[in-house]
Amino acid sequence: MKTIERRVYNIAVLVTPEQGDELVVQLEQAGLRLADDTAERNVGLRSRLLPIAGGGFIEVSCELSPGSFVHGNPFTLTPRPALLTFTTADGAADLAYWRGMPGTENAFAQAGSWRRQDGTFGYYTGVMPGPPTGALFFGLQERRLFPPVYAAEADTAPAVRRLRMRGPNAAQLRKQHADWFSLPERNGNLHAGETELVFETADIAMDELFVTLAVPNPDVTIRMAAGGIDFVQA
Repeated sequence: MKTIERRVYNIAVLVTPEQGDELVVQLEQAGLRLADDTAERNVGLRSRLLPIAGGGFIEVSCELSPGSFVHGNPFTLTPRPALLTFTTADGAADLAYWRGMPGTENAFAQAGSWRRQDGTFGYYTGVMPGPPTGALFFGLQERRLFPPVYAAEADTAPAVRRLRMRGPNAAQLRKQHADWFSLPERNGNLHAGETELVFETADIAMDELFVTLAVPNPDVTIRMAAGGIDFVQA
C-alpha cells in the first residue's frame, strides 16, 4: 500500500467511573472541552468525548457495569491510554489489504452509533487489524462515509503533538505502524499528519502509550497507572 497521510482520530483512555470523573476535570483544566457523555451499549461502554484537532477526540471510557465490555477485559489496569485510531478514506480497501497480509488475517470491521448531548447521533465504521487484545490496540476510522464528529473544531481544538510507545515490543509496533497504517517517515520518526510517533524499547512488563497535547494551560499533572498524558503550550 502506498504511503497515506493519516491523522490521529481517537485516543481512548481506560478508566473506572471514579477515575473518569477526575480525568475529565483535569483535561478541562488543561484546556480541552467535554463535548459528549455517551453510552455505547452495543460494546458496553460509557465514553466522555473531548475534541482534538482534526475533528477527532480523546475518549475517556469506562464499563457501563463490571464486565460489560464485549472484547475481553482491558480494564484490569486503569487509568491508561490503550486505544489509538487514525483516519482512513477507504476502510474497505484497508480491510482487504490487511486480509492479504501475514499477521492481519483476522482483521475486521465494526460499526456503531451513540446519542450526543444535543440529541443528534454520532456514527462510526472502524477497521482493526486484529481483535482488540493486549496492552495496546490500534485501528482506522472511516472518514469517507462518516465525516469527523467534531469537524467544526478541527482547527481550534488541542492538537496531539506526539505519541510515544514504550515497552518490550516497540520495534514490532513501529514496523506494524509503518506496514499496516502506511505512515510516512520524516526525520527518522513516523508521522500521522503533524503528530510525531516515537517508539522506545524498554525492559518493562507491558507496552505503554504516552500522549502529548498542545493546550492553553499545560501546567496540569495527570497520573496514570501505565502510559501517560502530558501537555505543552499551544
